[in-house]
Amino acid sequence: MLTSDIYYENLDKKFKNQLEKRVDKKLKILQKYLEKINKPLKITWKVNQFKHQLFSINVQLNLGHKEIIIEKKNNDLLKALEVVFNALKENLLIELKKIKEK
Repeated sequence: MLTSDIYYENLDKKFKNQLEKRVDKKLKILQKYLEKINKPLKITWKVNQFKHQLFSINVQLNLGHKEIIIEKKNNDLLKALEVVFNALKENLLIELKKIKEK
């Protein structure tokens, strides 16, 4: 089971809508990896918009025995999301490999 919460700070509405759509798509992709872990998981997304369109995305994935934290700052919100997503997916693949080795 996966729960996902998104928290925003100072994020323009147009960016909020873009982000929510993208995060939903990304979670569907991650779901196939997360199902194999077979534990209740929680992802927390914290998105902050600074002046001059600098964005910060902080993602925390709680695996129960371990917490993965990834943060990225970028002037392009969707690029920052892509970097965070790829790092999250890479970490999940590492965790799945460890589970298979046990």
